[in-house]
Amino acid sequence: MIYAHGLGPTLPRVETGVVSPAGTALLDAVYRQLKVTFTVFRNASPSTPRYFEPENPEMENATMDAGLTPGQVGLYQIDVRIPETLNVPIRCGGETRSTVFAKIVTSQGVENLPMCVEP
Repeated sequence: MIYAHGLGPTLPRVETGVVSPAGTALLDAVYRQLKVTFTVFRNASPSTPRYFEPENPEMENATMDAGLTPGQVGLYQIDVRIPETLNVPIRCGGETRSTVFAKIVTSQGVENLPMCVEP
């Protein structure tokens, strides 16, 4: 699960500042544009990518569901799956703070999310 703020409108709409209802309010147009991909990259920084990586169709469309987190105000939850084909040859620990990054692309922008995924 990835948590985020500011991903855009939901369907049904939830009024600004109101606690999200039980049962996920799904992202509307943003969900259709939401794309999460994983790339093996040691100690990636949590920032907009400034380098290019080859597109790997097997790593794309890791998003399973996205919407507001019930009981929270303005907090989105993105459920993703880590692809089984992701080959992570290194382990976290010592000087290795992260082994992969998730590149999250929405209509609002692009972000890197470094994380530890172990083989």
